[in-house]
Amino acid sequence: MISQYFGKIKNICLLTLICTLWINTGFAQDKEKIYVHSDRNDYSQGDTIWLRNYLMGDVGSGIIYTEITDKNKQLICRTLLYCPDRSLFEGYLVLPDTIPNGVYLLRAYTNYLRNYGEEAFFQKEIMVGQPNEEPIVPWDFSCGFYPEGGKLCEGLLSRVAFKAVGSDGYGTEVNGILYNRRGDKITELKSLHRGMGSFSFIPQRGMNYYVEMESNGLTKRFELPIVENGLSLMCYELRDSIHVIVKGTDEVKNKQFFVNASVDDSIVYTNSALLGRNGYRIIIPTSYFPEGIVRFTLCNDQKIQEGERLIYIFGLDKININIIPDQPAYTVHNIVSLNLEATNALGMPVEGSFSIAVTESDTIIEQTKSFNIYAYHYLSSNLKGFIEDPGWYFLDSTPERRTALDILLCTQGWRRFVYSKLFDVEKDFEVRGRVFDAFNNPAKDISVNLFEMTNFNLLGESITDQDGNFGFIGFDASDGASFMLKAIPSQKNELLRIELHKRNPKSEINLIPKARYRYSLNPDSLSVTFAKSDAPHYSLSNEDKQIDLGEITVTQKRKPSPNKLAGRYKLDGDLLQKLNFNEGMTYALKILPSPNGLPLEAQSGRGGAQFVIQRGVNFEKSSWLEVTQIPVYQVESIEIIPSIKEKNRYGSSSRGKVIVTMKNAPRKPAESNNPSVLLLNPEGYCVHREFYVPPFDVSDTMNHSDTNKPKTIYWNPSVVTNQSGKASIQFLPSHANNTSNYSIIVEGLGFKSGFGYGTGIIKPDMKLNHKIK
Repeated sequence: MISQYFGKIKNICLLTLICTLWINTGFAQDKEKIYVHSDRNDYSQGDTIWLRNYLMGDVGSGIIYTEITDKNKQLICRTLLYCPDRSLFEGYLVLPDTIPNGVYLLRAYTNYLRNYGEEAFFQKEIMVGQPNEEPIVPWDFSCGFYPEGGKLCEGLLSRVAFKAVGSDGYGTEVNGILYNRRGDKITELKSLHRGMGSFSFIPQRGMNYYVEMESNGLTKRFELPIVENGLSLMCYELRDSIHVIVKGTDEVKNKQFFVNASVDDSIVYTNSALLGRNGYRIIIPTSYFPEGIVRFTLCNDQKIQEGERLIYIFGLDKININIIPDQPAYTVHNIVSLNLEATNALGMPVEGSFSIAVTESDTIIEQTKSFNIYAYHYLSSNLKGFIEDPGWYFLDSTPERRTALDILLCTQGWRRFVYSKLFDVEKDFEVRGRVFDAFNNPAKDISVNLFEMTNFNLLGESITDQDGNFGFIGFDASDGASFMLKAIPSQKNELLRIELHKRNPKSEINLIPKARYRYSLNPDSLSVTFAKSDAPHYSLSNEDKQIDLGEITVTQKRKPSPNKLAGRYKLDGDLLQKLNFNEGMTYALKILPSPNGLPLEAQSGRGGAQFVIQRGVNFEKSSWLEVTQIPVYQVESIEIIPSIKEKNRYGSSSRGKVIVTMKNAPRKPAESNNPSVLLLNPEGYCVHREFYVPPFDVSDTMNHSDTNKPKTIYWNPSVVTNQSGKASIQFLPSHANNTSNYSIIVEGLGFKSGFGYGTGIIKPDMKLNHKIK
């Protein structure tokens, strides 16, 4: 009795340890998913693609990368959707005017999803222009066989799923016969849906099996997996319960096995027992599991996984969206009002956030039934490979669809993600890097400043650690914004170099541009020009402008230079960029050389010189700080006037003047030779832009003869239903002589739970439209 008692205690402790390891593994690998609702799936060159990205999961990412690639995965365009509170990721992509006709891939991902490879990205096809003619490929097909639970066990009833795929990449219907190696017919088989089907038989020890299969007049032979010994796993649903049957060959009888059930890699059920001669049956109510895919895993007494099976649990999470127009038909003069009602499977109202598109596309409704947020979240995003028509499995609950879904899970239901190198969750924009000295050693305790280049504001300071690392996170980076990093030497004449961290050394997806600088150990070769920038930093004008900045005190007298002209001192722009200076300054008025070689210092104060800005700078509130932050490459010349002799030209003053002449059209600067200064042009987030809806009071002035009909009539990425599950929107039909139906697509999620979509059609009133015409 005592030995049996301690034996039970040992088994309980072992099971607890294994479950703890499984649970820790599940929770350590949090998942997130992205679904993209676009206004439609077919576009023309130059069109705008309107986007609402739905981010699911508790990882906490705040940035979503959304892009268009061609069939060779070459990037066409990309935008960053940024939302720190993760409430609404919306934006747009503009297709180039020169993009060729063809099929392209719209995909979206976060930095964290890159841990799991491109298969974890959201991906769907879009059409641009007219489809290209595809080359004719000789017909062929292949077929894969997938024993339930992972393997064929000798002497045990085995169910085998199969999937046949044609040379066009899509499932093809097949029929065939199973034979053993002696040529004896075992059973017939036939596909049920899109080339997928299943059959059952009892494999015998030492026997090999093959299938002769026919599709479109072509017959081929395929070998089945070899027969093995060990554990067998079978699962099926019966009367609102999941039946899990564990059997095994003689070698594993009376040995312990372990079964666990997981949802999104989180353990929700565990069991362990000794395998008897007749196997072991576990019955679990379906109400024990949330809606979606449940993964059952079987391990032997050595904790080695021997089988895996996926089961789909239908629940109450599907949101039904009813679209009710206020009128059966529309005319150009009538505002169309749409009332939305969102309810769950029990008919209860659902509060949620949805996006709506009204288009003239005649195919978008069928496309949405085939591919939508519900089918993607619960099915496509959890399986490996391309899923044909995933929405078909959820159109109703007939036995045919449920059986087809079960076969799909058997064929494409192996573990989808392989976790590798960890990439951080990207909640905000960030820049990280290292600072090195002239001998390529990490420079610690160095101050690195981050400036935004539009107004030259200091955004923050970071002090390097003992390894020279620094970082900035959480700064505003809209699309087109430029930033500058500046490493401040701790000692005079100290040479520093900034190097940005690579975001993903193994990935071809480059999220932060490479640093742009040329490094030299010779301080005399340093330049004050910036790295390449596409955006001007000041508003330029063709008219000369003068701004009196008040009294400035010049604390040192400048040594006469060869640029002395007409009694004043002048520094040309070219000379400014060749001056040698110690601290790597980049601002024009901070590099005027004084007799001792240090930069000229200028301070506001009584009795000082006046500063005058000529040509091209509009300051709302002029200040000494703004003047000192003018970049060198925008300065044509700087003149220092020590006396009153130039007052007729530049205005009266007895204090002397500093004349800064700006270039009419500032040239883009050359790449910086100063390694302690880096200009950053990161991909900024997509700036909010409203979909244009014509005002309701302009319908009488519309050009009714216009036949160039837009394809997207109305787009709203944020429609929120109230406590009653209701919302309403309004829009104006675009064309008087329009005879096209308007297709309405609504997709979204509930605030508490659930996903859903709705479709609708509104038709033109042909008689009224004819009268208007």
